[in-house]
Amino acid sequence: MSAPQAGFCIKTKTQDDQKIFINVCHHEKIDPPVMTPSGTGQEWKVPNSLGPPRMEKDNSGKPCVTFDIAFHTQALATAARSKPFKNMICDVSIEQVQSKYRQYQRSDTTLNKGEPCRVPCP
Repeated sequence: MSAPQAGFCIKTKTQDDQKIFINVCHHEKIDPPVMTPSGTGQEWKVPNSLGPPRMEKDNSGKPCVTFDIAFHTQALATAARSKPFKNMICDVSIEQVQSKYRQYQRSDTTLNKGEPCRVPCP
């Protein structure tokens, strides 16, 4: 399988002020998002694949934990056109990291949703 393509980067911090980057990538082999109407609006199923944590360096050269998460190409194309959908992709990405790696619980202080990926997605 070919490598995922870079999308954007989420920069956040844990409750103990540890910087975390989440590279949001895309690949056509991930299942596409599916919207289902519900009584109160819409429900989305957004399949993804989260990679393990790895150490990278931030702009000042300090080590920081970095994750890669991949969504279907259509999901990132929709996120580029729709701020609410991009916010949902960011929320899903953070929730996936927190669910799988409990030590990386995010604080509510910093969230940058617009940076390019830190390094090419593997």
